[in-house]
Amino acid sequence: GTNYIYGETVFYKITTSGGISVTEVDESEFTAPTNANLASVTVDGEPLVGLSTDKLNYTVGVADPLSMDIVAVAEEPEATVEIAKNENTATITVTAYDGQTKKVYTITAYEKVESSVVNKNGADAIVTYVFDDGDKTTATIVTETLAPKYDSLTGSFALITKDLATLSTVEGVEGDGLLEYEFDENGDYVYTKKDANWEYWKTLLNKYDDSGFEGISHTHTHAYIGENDNGGSFEYKNTSGTVFTSEVFPIGNVRKEYYASNQILRALGERALTMVGAGLTAGGAMIDYTDNYRELPQKSGAFIGKRSTYTYPTTPEVMVNNVSDFVDSVENRFNVKSYMVQHYNASSTAPKDTNASNYSKDACLAAGVGYWTDYINKAVEMGGWAAFCFHNIKDDSNTETKGHFVYQSQADAVFKHSDELAKENKVWVANFTDACLYMFERSTAEVNAHIADNGNIVVSLDDKEDDEIFTMPLTVKVALPEGKTGAKLGETELVAFTENETVYVYVDIVPGNSATLTVE
Repeated sequence: GTNYIYGETVFYKITTSGGISVTEVDESEFTAPTNANLASVTVDGEPLVGLSTDKLNYTVGVADPLSMDIVAVAEEPEATVEIAKNENTATITVTAYDGQTKKVYTITAYEKVESSVVNKNGADAIVTYVFDDGDKTTATIVTETLAPKYDSLTGSFALITKDLATLSTVEGVEGDGLLEYEFDENGDYVYTKKDANWEYWKTLLNKYDDSGFEGISHTHTHAYIGENDNGGSFEYKNTSGTVFTSEVFPIGNVRKEYYASNQILRALGERALTMVGAGLTAGGAMIDYTDNYRELPQKSGAFIGKRSTYTYPTTPEVMVNNVSDFVDSVENRFNVKSYMVQHYNASSTAPKDTNASNYSKDACLAAGVGYWTDYINKAVEMGGWAAFCFHNIKDDSNTETKGHFVYQSQADAVFKHSDELAKENKVWVANFTDACLYMFERSTAEVNAHIADNGNIVVSLDDKEDDEIFTMPLTVKVALPEGKTGAKLGETELVAFTENETVYVYVDIVPGNSATLTVE
C-alpha cells in the first residue's frame, strides 16, 4: 500500500508493495487524515456506555460528579485530544491530523445509582432443554403431554435437515467428475421437500411457537462430511486409530452442512441462529476430527452459537456455563457445555451409556434423575446455565434395552424440578437460542445509571454485539435512592424488593437503549 508522512519541510510517500521505498512528493499529493472520532472513553475507570461516532452528548453516573476522571483515546493515533471540565460537565475536543476537522463531545455527570445486569427476571440460573435428532415421537410427548403440565417448560428441537429436504446437485464445472450443489438465481440451495416430515415440523413449530419451542440446526446430514469443500473422498479415523474412507462428496459438502440447514430452517419459519454439534462414531468409536472441522461452524457465519455434546462428569459444576465464559470468546460460544441425559448402566458407580446388557429396567428408572436435578441445582448455586441434551423420550412401557433414550417418567421428573424452581424465580427455562442471545449479550453488556435533575433514574445499557441480531432485552437490577419504595417505567409499576436494607427494581432494556424510571 501507499502512505504519506509529513516531514518538517517536505512531504514523503512510503510505498510498501514489492518492498519499501520512500519518495519525496509535492505537498499537493498529500492528504492529511480527517478522522476526529473517539475510540474509547472511560469515566472513573469505567467505559462510557453507548459511545458512538455519531453521538456527541452523554450523561453518566459517577460517585462524585465534581471530580470525575476522564481518559479519552482517539481512533486516529495522530489526532489530538483535549479535555476541559467545568463543575459536572466535561468537553472532549478531538482535532484530526489535518488540524481543521474537529469533534466536540460533551459528558455531563450526575450522582451514580447502583445497577447491574442479571439473569432474566433476576432468576438465579438458566436451564435449557434441547432434543436432538428430530425424533417426532419425542416432540409429541414433550409438547402435547408434558408441556401442558408445566408452565415453564419450553425447548429446542435440533433437526437434521436432510430429513426435511433433499438438496439438488449438478455436474461440476471443473470437468473432474464431481458434483456440485445446485443454487437458484438468488444464491439459495435448490431442494425438494420431504412433504410428510416438512408438514409435521412446520405445523408443530407454528402451533407451539408462543410457548417458546423452536427448531434449530443439528447439521444437514449428521454424518462425516470431509475436511474441506474440495469434494471427493477423504480418509478419517476413529479414536481407536482405525482408518475409514468416506463416500465421494460433492464440491462444497462441508459448507452445505451449515448454510443449507440454516436456509431450510428459515423456510420453516425459524430464526436459525443456533445449532447443535453432531457427535459421530465410526466402527464403534468416536471420529477424530481435525481442528479445522471443529472450527468450521463458528467461521461459517451461519450461526451465532453451538451446543456441544457431552456426557456427565464426576462433578456437575464443571458442566455449568457461566456468563464469563462468553466474554470475547468465539470458541466457547460454539462449545456450550451440555449434559447428555440417557438411561444408565445401573451396576456402575457412575452413570454412563448403557449400550450393554448388564442393567435392569427398574434400576434404570431409579437412576439418572438425581444426577440431572443436581446439575440444575449447581447452576442455581453458581448463577450459571445448565444446558441439557435429550435424545429419545420413550414411554415407561418401552421394552428396548439399548440406545440413547430416557423414560417419560424420568423426563417428567426433571421438567417438574425446573418448573418448581421457575415458580420461585430460581431458574429461567429458555429455549437454546434465547439463552445464547441473553448470555452472549450479558457477557459484553455495560450499564450505568444516574439520578437526573428531576429526580428520575436514567439507566443506560449497551453491549458489543451485532445490533441487527442481538435484540434480546436484558434485565437490569437498579437500586432506588434512600427513602424511595418504588418506581415506574412509563405507566408500568416495577416490582420492588429489598436486599440488605436497599430497595431494588428490575427493568428490561434492549442493549443500545436507555430507560427513565419515575421514582416514587
